[in-house]
Amino acid sequence: RIFSVFLHPGRRPVAESAEFVEESFSWPAFALGWIWALYHRLWLAGLLQFVFLAVAAQLAQRGIVSVPVAFALQFVSQWFLG
Repeated sequence: RIFSVFLHPGRRPVAESAEFVEESFSWPAFALGWIWALYHRLWLAGLLQFVFLAVAAQLAQRGIVSVPVAFALQFVSQWFLG
């Protein structure tokens, strides 16, 4: 298990103000993408995911890219942004 340690500047004692946050993969973030981001108030990430999803869907609908390619683009965007 991997944890990140966050210290609040100016708080004393340092050991008592430290917060440990576990780093892990989030399946809901991967599966739900922009909805999860907006729910967690990550406005920019949610907007970017939604725009990327809409552009990939439009490219597939207009025949510019095939549906599997659009799906792969969405998968990659979810992987990096989610």
